[in-house]
Amino acid sequence: MLLGAGVGASSVAVPVYVAETAPAALRGALGSVTQLAVTVGILLAYVAGALAPHESLEYACGPARRGAARGAWRSLALVGAVLGGGVVGAAALLPESPAWLVAKRRRAAAARALTTLRGGDDARAARDLDALVRSTGGADDGLGVRVVLAALCGGGDAGVRRPLAIVLCVMLFQQFSGINAVIFYSGPLLASAGMANGDLGGVLVMTVQVLATGLALVLMDRLGRRPLLAGSLCGMAAAAALLALHFLLEPPPFVALVALFLYIAAFSLGLGPVPWLLMPELLPTRARGAAAALATVLNWSCSFLVTETFAGLVARIGAAGAFFGFALVCAVGAAFVAAAVPETKGLRLDEVEALFRAGTAVAAPSSRDE
Repeated sequence: MLLGAGVGASSVAVPVYVAETAPAALRGALGSVTQLAVTVGILLAYVAGALAPHESLEYACGPARRGAARGAWRSLALVGAVLGGGVVGAAALLPESPAWLVAKRRRAAAARALTTLRGGDDARAARDLDALVRSTGGADDGLGVRVVLAALCGGGDAGVRRPLAIVLCVMLFQQFSGINAVIFYSGPLLASAGMANGDLGGVLVMTVQVLATGLALVLMDRLGRRPLLAGSLCGMAAAAALLALHFLLEPPPFVALVALFLYIAAFSLGLGPVPWLLMPELLPTRARGAAAALATVLNWSCSFLVTETFAGLVARIGAAGAFFGFALVCAVGAAFVAAAVPETKGLRLDEVEALFRAGTAVAAPSSRDE
């Protein structure tokens, strides 16, 4: 439970902190580093699982082997504890978020933090501080969860409603695209393609995800969020349809392999990293904390829901029907991105807020530094 709480809290805090401290020209790349770190960690876990003797990881394998099982799990837990402790130590060296300091009316501390984050450039830090003060509108602290929910339901701050609705929809598309189901089904798919070693197959799938996420990091501030997100959803729709056809028509096994890797690569290029980047970019400063927490709760709740219900869904409508459904969700998601999601590449966070106040969306603003 403590581990889950920590992961949930970091899912909110890390993207928000990166967005509030990174220069506009680098915010996409730095924001994508978070997703890259997650995928690298999962890949390392797959590698550790592949290298560890399976009998040592099975607790219910008889009294004679339970000692080895406990030892293996303790070793894995110790690795996680050491890495987590390193993160805590590194976080202690970071300056506080300037946006949070401004919201707390600690302008001098915010100026010092910005000067540190901008490499000692006082003039640039002063410009960014002025932009932060304008974006908060002089409000003390931030909006609470109740106020954010009221805004979403049409009874509160209208400047929060549209960006929050977009963020929540993108989070829904991320989870109901079927990513967890595809990863869940990757073992049988790889086996049907002739890959008997499930551990090796898992490592290959996660290697594709790491490489594609690394490519997204390079492209995020060059192509923009909208093209990557829309292209990702289109690629996933095509791959999910291929997977459905694999279960329906039983084509040559390599089709499943191609579709699986295409789906994972397409997800990692856009729908994996972009929602977590858009979350702090689109949400206004005064509501960012509470609204980001709400979006994260929705994301993880939907992840749990899809994971828990996928087996029952397949039992009712078959694997082909399930993957055709995922393809439809991805296609609708691509249309939603084209119609509703603004481009944020190269814009300061206060400029993104101005887009919503003006009721406009910019397709491809020029990339520039803050």
